[in-house]
Amino acid sequence: MANKVIDEQEPPRPSTGDVWLLVLKDMEDRRVHGIEKYGVPVQPHNGRDPLVDAYQEALDLCVYLRQAIEERKREAEDQRIYCEYVQRMREEHNKVSNIMVDLLMSLSQTWDIDNEDDVASARRVVDEFMSEYKRK
Repeated sequence: MANKVIDEQEPPRPSTGDVWLLVLKDMEDRRVHGIEKYGVPVQPHNGRDPLVDAYQEALDLCVYLRQAIEERKREAEDQRIYCEYVQRMREEHNKVSNIMVDLLMSLSQTWDIDNEDDVASARRVVDEFMSEYKRK
């Protein structure tokens, strides 16, 4: 069974924009934030183990990436369910429309539309049908 998270993807298609420039801007903003927070940029021999720091950040990154994947799966499932619901509603609407057309065709063949009593009777039949339909 295919696993989209693990399996190789298709090569990228040409698009617009430059993600590298976005990342470089983010890096500069992050650098400024670090200087504002700690008073200095990240420097060598600062008393911290950069491998441990990087590894901890990488673990956090993996968690955030997997969170995003799971949320996309849920959104896709919600979208699928919604589309199925809309399709069912369309089918139900079409059924009701067809029944109404059949009903009106039958009424038009049996009642004289110029006769007010027949028109009132036809309206009652349609109203009863709609009341029954709404209960279902």
